[in-house]
Formats: sequence, structure tokens, C-alpha cells
Amino acid sequence: MPSHRANRQTRRRRILVAARQLAADLGIENTRMHDIARQAKCTRRTLYAYFLSWDDLFLQVYLEDLADRWQYQKAAMAEVDTGLAKLRRWGESYFAYSQLHPQSLRLQFFWDFRGFPSERISDDARATLEEVMEPLVASM
Repeated sequence: MPSHRANRQTRRRRILVAARQLAADLGIENTRMHDIARQAKCTRRTLYAYFLSWDDLFLQVYLEDLADRWQYQKAAMAEVDTGLAKLRRWGESYFAYSQLHPQSLRLQFFWDFRGFPSERISDDARATLEEVMEPLVASM
């Protein structure tokens, strides 16, 4: 029998998948919490048990995507030796990832334009943001 923690992780994953899919289908700005709840087969109250706000939820979607993209780019850059070749490979892999995952670029532009409203972001999301961004920035 799955533990309570496993159930929470499964439910959280289902919410993130629903939000990502709806954002791809409807656009980030047009995706509402009630849409996500319906898609994830839960209540809005359940969403707020896992995420502080709409911004918090979509920041988590973005951070998962950013971490995935960075792993993709690191693997591509590991194939070359020189700084110039790594820089070129970084750009090529960014473009390739964006072609494979167009919602990734939309999320990036959305947050670049909008910024992160700190009052609507959970401490967990803030910590994850630092955790994901720190190695990315350091390696640049």
C-alpha cells in the first residue's frame, strides 16, 4: 500500500503535468486554477494545499523545465573541448531543446517578461529556483 508521502508526490506530479499540458494547449496566461484542478481531477483547494498560488505552481513547472533543459545543454557541451565550441554548442542545444519543447521557450519568455512576484512564491519554490539557477549561472 502506498505511503501518504508517495500519494502526495503522485498528486503533486499530476497537478504539474496538468498545468504544463493546459499551458501548452491554452497558453500560460489563459490557464486558470479551476482548469488545472479539473484536468488533475482534484479540487482547487487541493491545488492550494500543494502550491501557494498560480505563480508558485507555474514557477515550479518552469523550474522543472529549466533543470531538464540545463541537463540537455550540459550533455551537449560535454562533447566539445574549447570555450568557443562550448559557447556554440550551448546556443545550438538551446535552440534544439526549444524545437523539441516549444512550451519551454514560452515559459522562459513569460517569466523573463513578468518576473517572479516574491509575495506569491513559496519558500520551497524560492529554494528550488536558487538550487537550479546557481549551477547554471556558475557554469556560464
